[in-house]
Amino acid sequence: MVLLSLNWNIEVIMYFLASLIALLSAFIMYREYKRIESDFNKFLMFSWISLFFYIVGGGFALLILSKTLFIFEIFILIISSFFLVSVFDKLTRSSLDPIKMLVFGIFTAGIVISSFEEDAAISIILKTGAESFQTNGSFHIWLTIFTGLIAMLFFYYCLLIFYRSPSNLKKKASITLIGGFFFSIFAFILYLTRLTKTIPGLMLVTLATGAFLVSFSFYLEPKLINSLIQSETAAKLKNIGNTLPICSHCKQIRDGEDEWLPIESFFLKNSELLFSHGLCPDCYQEFYAADLEDDD
Repeated sequence: MVLLSLNWNIEVIMYFLASLIALLSAFIMYREYKRIESDFNKFLMFSWISLFFYIVGGGFALLILSKTLFIFEIFILIISSFFLVSVFDKLTRSSLDPIKMLVFGIFTAGIVISSFEEDAAISIILKTGAESFQTNGSFHIWLTIFTGLIAMLFFYYCLLIFYRSPSNLKKKASITLIGGFFFSIFAFILYLTRLTKTIPGLMLVTLATGAFLVSFSFYLEPKLINSLIQSETAAKLKNIGNTLPICSHCKQIRDGEDEWLPIESFFLKNSELLFSHGLCPDCYQEFYAADLEDDD
């Protein structure tokens, strides 16, 4: 009887449906992390877990009509966004971008401070006649700009993955791009235009569907993320410069700190390049061919 007396409506049901999709997305990235233990998979998994708790919190806030919980669960979205930013910084920079973190901190502070305003969230009546909440005032403005920046950043990286993927991976990379569109562009438009009042809960389902598609694309083809690693490596190599001081005898290279390094060490320090060793035909003939002939 207690459950039946709660604010059950289509919006709440859509929230819980979206939470299941977000949880499935997190599980996919968990499986990928167990298979390939990379920071990318781990941080994306944490991002989708945070997204799950954000959606579940919103669903319960509407179910019991708690304005306080409705505001609090938006703070979980900030945590999810932090992991999302960290995902690509870990992939392309191997560290957090201080400029992104500064901007992230400024907007987080704006959201937190404005959340204490009395009208940060207001009660509304949906087109279906059910009660709900929506963000309001400066709290809504801070949140809109913050989510817009995160959405554009995420879509940019999804677009970059599609653009830089080799032709044989384009079909699978297109799933990443579609997921990025749902997660970033479509969901943000729904939030910005307040269409959630007309189609309750659609924004959260769109958000979770985008997360699922992106995760599924990496499940189908883990090599998709290599396009970002390779692009960052190229950028680092470009920054090394056009002229390298190299010893004419031992072939060590002098870096910007006046330290002489072997070729492998220099590029490992200044780029993401990894070396695998083999033998060219000339060296094979000079050093090994004679020994093999003697053995025969």
